[in-house]
Amino acid sequence: MNVLNNKAYNRVPYTKLGSMLSSPISSSTPSTPNKDGNDVKEHINLISRVASLLHISFKSMIAWNGPLDLELLRFNSFMKAVTRSLRNLCEMILLSMAMNENAGKSDSNLEILSTGIKLPFLLDANTANGIITKNYLDSLTDIINITTEVIQKSTTAVETKFQEYCDNVKSNMENTYKLWDCILEAVKSLKADGQISEEYAREFIDANEWLKDKRPIF
Repeated sequence: MNVLNNKAYNRVPYTKLGSMLSSPISSSTPSTPNKDGNDVKEHINLISRVASLLHISFKSMIAWNGPLDLELLRFNSFMKAVTRSLRNLCEMILLSMAMNENAGKSDSNLEILSTGIKLPFLLDANTANGIITKNYLDSLTDIINITTEVIQKSTTAVETKFQEYCDNVKSNMENTYKLWDCILEAVKSLKADGQISEEYAREFIDANEWLKDKRPIF
């Protein structure tokens, strides 16, 4: 859970910048059609964007042949540019420490180099987890009576669909909603401190209210 807390903490700047809003990045991007209207589409977009912040490991020697999502790909390109810039900044600060403050101190330099491996933003996030999440949530939008049995069936179907390409789909799905809970708490805290607007915080709170009886069951 500490890893997820770190990921949520690292994503707070994006939340304050408003880059996780559920509105489309491009007006030309088609929305997923469903009978529940735009609110549901926006909730799914927002939750899927949060899910796409997590890195997923793919199975070796197997190319991704699953569905793609242009909206999540656009969002990923933006996030990748930001995270790589932050990673470069962290590395330059560490390099400066090694060259200026600890020059000639071999023990200190070795310690700093080992610290470099632990710096955040080492692995790029990819859209796979967002696609899995969106696929799962889309499968529930046309169902009026969502029961435990329906949730379990949809969870199993999505896990089976993507396990060909990804390592441990179940674990990734579980981590998605743990990360969502962490970010939701961060949003509430930022709202209480006046760092983000009521309207922006409401995006997350409303999405969470819609999500509460739709979380996957394993």
